[in-house]
Amino acid sequence: MSQMLHEMCHNALSAADIKAIGKSRGFSAKEIATPTLLANFFLSPIGVEVALQSLSGEEITFLYFLKELGREIDITPFSRVYGDASEGKEWRYGTFTQRYGDTFRQVKKSLVRKGLVMMAEEGNGGDTKMERWRFRFPPEFETYLPPLIAEATTMDAPGVYRQDVPRTKLLQLLEKRGVALPSDPARYAWAFKEGVLLLDLSPFSAQRLEIWQDACWEATTRTKEKRTQSYYGSAAVDRYEVYMPTQATVYALSQLEPREWVSSQQLAPVFKVFSRGKLDSEKVCEEGWRWGRLARQEVEGKMHYHLAPTVSSIETELDPASFLESPNGQFLEIDLETVPYLALAQINQIARLEVTDKRLVAKPSFLAAGRAPESVRSSPLVQWLRNNVAGFGQIFEKLDKRWGKQIIHDNLMLARVKDLSLRVKIEKSLGPKGVVSLSDDFIAFPYSKCI
Repeated sequence: MSQMLHEMCHNALSAADIKAIGKSRGFSAKEIATPTLLANFFLSPIGVEVALQSLSGEEITFLYFLKELGREIDITPFSRVYGDASEGKEWRYGTFTQRYGDTFRQVKKSLVRKGLVMMAEEGNGGDTKMERWRFRFPPEFETYLPPLIAEATTMDAPGVYRQDVPRTKLLQLLEKRGVALPSDPARYAWAFKEGVLLLDLSPFSAQRLEIWQDACWEATTRTKEKRTQSYYGSAAVDRYEVYMPTQATVYALSQLEPREWVSSQQLAPVFKVFSRGKLDSEKVCEEGWRWGRLARQEVEGKMHYHLAPTVSSIETELDPASFLESPNGQFLEIDLETVPYLALAQINQIARLEVTDKRLVAKPSFLAAGRAPESVRSSPLVQWLRNNVAGFGQIFEKLDKRWGKQIIHDNLMLARVKDLSLRVKIEKSLGPKGVVSLSDDFIAFPYSKCI
């Protein structure tokens, strides 16, 4: 920052530029009398708020983009606000300087000369001077930014949001409800593996539900990026992107006050600046509502949106007997219509889950319970299981007796094998599940395999 500020004041700015900055920020003639004095005063709060008020809504949005990016950029992203010479043209445009010359002049006039954005030339940033220019919004100015979305509508009503989306997906696992949802992104698929309910290839949790919702929302709004090539064959699309469209929506709505709501049209500048490509803002918001991440309500014929409560924040504490049943005291039947997500996540950590006759069954697992964190083992739900379900009470009683002691496994052999060919032979003879690799060339395998 200090190097960039020095370069700007001493080398990048002309006398006319310095005079314009002084006028915009309200600096006295003494404060801008020399480049060194300007450098001393530039990052002060003097006139920042007034200068920001002179910007357009898109320019304010772009400063939020720079704030979130948190680093210097080249000229290319500014085309999101000011355009460039190839905009709207199907054919390939000429040099980098020809394409971004007008953009640069607009940036200098509207942001640099107003004393809000720093600029300097980077020594090894490219072949031409236009490619070497770098810009940054100083962190010292961030606190003075106006609201990201001006003229939000204030309403007391909570709006309508879909709490049933994750619940519907859970019930689909049992084939109990015929509501079809779009295919989950492969990375966020739900599955039972070795008695554990997985989501995003990791154990199910309420937090991962929100990640899954966002991934599904993103999958339904993804757009293809159109690239324009220069005569020299290099990509002419900027390299900077802070958020995907759904992330940009969540970011923008998170800036609102609790009672503020905005229309999808008011989010259009956020999509334009934060996410590459042209987006249908109404479709993005509609899909966000459909996946349970946004709340909505209609005002004068227009839908207005706000962030919906997260699935974990709207849960209420229930008596475990209302969603758990133990026919014989040895296992649980879980009612997926009513089980709180947090309770399901805790059971997933201490038991083995199975789907039997379209029912979700949880069987006590000593190994799983031993691996569960202390916060789960001491939770009210687990205490209820200890006292009301004999099978769980037995494993936790056994676990309490062994807790803090070193457990030596039976039927286990250890060997240190440094010869790679011998190691391969052992692994082949014992099979893929017969050998566990340890550190320092050690392997572990069942004693019975050696007899």
